[in-house]
Amino acid sequence: MGYGWHEAHDLADRLAEIGDDDFMNRMEEKAGFPTRCPHGEPIPSREGVMPEIDDQPLTELEDKDRGVISRVRIRDPERLQYLAGEGLVPETHFQVAAKAPFGGPIRIGLEAREVVLGTEIASRLYVERSS
Repeated sequence: MGYGWHEAHDLADRLAEIGDDDFMNRMEEKAGFPTRCPHGEPIPSREGVMPEIDDQPLTELEDKDRGVISRVRIRDPERLQYLAGEGLVPETHFQVAAKAPFGGPIRIGLEAREVVLGTEIASRLYVERSS
């Protein structure tokens, strides 16, 4: 519907308060029956079952670890726009290029470039390790 991921969370909360089952069913169908929200958070099944997630904050990874961003646990629109501009959205693959000691910044390699993140933002990016 053309909304950015920085707008989706608040809008979904408001719609949940007013939407009836038929409206929600139609919206879900139009969206292609997603299993995760734009931020990567799991969407429960119709029976209320939440899928299991095996991820951790980016700050838990070590040098040379590879992973994929699974969830972005940030709701601030400016930070979300920044992350989107850097290509740091769910399903993005990366490798930890360097991790400074004592809570210093983390440098991650994407396909064609690197991004340096402070621990505040890195700790809110949840990732799944990959090989």
